[in-house]
Amino acid sequence: MAAQRPAPAGQPRRDVPLGDRASANTTPAALVASGAGLGILALVLFGLAFGRGRRQRRTLGSQRAAVVVDHEVIAAAVSRKVRRAAGLAPGQVTTTVGGRSVRVQVRPMSGEPLVPADIQATVDGELAAYALDRPVRSSVNILNEGAVGQ
Repeated sequence: MAAQRPAPAGQPRRDVPLGDRASANTTPAALVASGAGLGILALVLFGLAFGRGRRQRRTLGSQRAAVVVDHEVIAAAVSRKVRRAAGLAPGQVTTTVGGRSVRVQVRPMSGEPLVPADIQATVDGELAAYALDRPVRSSVNILNEGAVGQ
């Protein structure tokens, strides 16, 4: 048998398979650390995938079906109801739905005053009709500047 010569410095041995060379050069602590890091990354990705999304959603009371809507749908419906009740043009009512509150901002037509109590009653009636899963408080803000020519 011929004696094997050691590989020159800086060059890997060619007679050892690549898998054996990789495991010989990798410490067990590095393998454990990389496995733990990948496990934590997997848990974070699963949490993001199956956790709550970015859109806030609420369930509406219904006898026939399960109804889930996001806050934008509730805001649009409340704005439309207030706009129709007050006789305003599109864009004069803005509604924002948060976790515990609904804020309605109304920009009346110039020279035509609005009664805040009527607007508040319209908002509260619309929210009561939805039978939301969590109670919300509503507030109405009627701006001082009116819209001209709408």
